[in-house]
Amino acid sequence: MSNENNDSNSKYVFGPHLPGDCPPTDAIPVTGAVFLGVPGLPITESHFRSYKEKGKKVRKGKECEGCSISVWTSEEAVEHAREVFSHMKDWYIARAELDRADGVILKTPSTNQPLHCSFWRDVRAQLETKFSIWASPQASAEAVRGP
Repeated sequence: MSNENNDSNSKYVFGPHLPGDCPPTDAIPVTGAVFLGVPGLPITESHFRSYKEKGKKVRKGKECEGCSISVWTSEEAVEHAREVFSHMKDWYIARAELDRADGVILKTPSTNQPLHCSFWRDVRAQLETKFSIWASPQASAEAVRGP
């Protein structure tokens, strides 16, 4: 993940479901490896929908995060998420090398997930073609298949 500042998100096209102050101005263009939990195959556009787009309840004060996609930027982070959330052990983990045109990302740590990130995708990004399976259900980093 790049450390450069994102002065403006104006070059991106985000979905209409985002509140006016979202993504946050401190979100930066995504660059590099990104990991995503995938409950089932094949990887489709539906895997890149936010909680809000899926009709799930978003906590008050977390509306912008609720319009993002939960991702991780390291193997360590995604393995930790699998340890914390038992349902993720049944999921595939997909990995992609994303670039600036795909959207913006921000570290959004929580008590349970200190390495969690929120990703706001540019609606023009064809993410389903960029991600491939990195780990299978119940797999660990030792069972990695990926790029």
